[in-house]
Amino acid sequence: MPWYPLNLITFRNGKRSDSILTDYPSYPAARKGAPLSVSEAETIAIKGLTFVAANEELMTRFLALSGLDIADVKQLAGERSFLAGVISFLAGNEKDLIAFCEDQSIPPEQMAMVDHVLNHGSGDPLNEF
Repeated sequence: MPWYPLNLITFRNGKRSDSILTDYPSYPAARKGAPLSVSEAETIAIKGLTFVAANEELMTRFLALSGLDIADVKQLAGERSFLAGVISFLAGNEKDLIAFCEDQSIPPEQMAMVDHVLNHGSGDPLNEF
């Protein structure tokens, strides 16, 4: 069974399911056993930034907490460390995280892997050494 930062073994209708990712077949990382690529994690984080920017309340809070302004956000939008900050921001409020995940049809549990990949560069911990 592949390694994931969260226990993704769940039970559906009394039967064991090795991964809740199979419940989200349209999600790119739903390939059973496949780690999330850096490109996929960056794409999800850019969608997260778009989600934040589309909501005036979220964007105001993001700018206030990060100490950035709009020009900084535009300049930093392609940097992996900034994108990791966007994911951390969303993860800091469960309501916002769930709303983003539902909007993008991403399993909320997978956001821990997105955070891991953006911060460490690999969805497979065996390839990190």
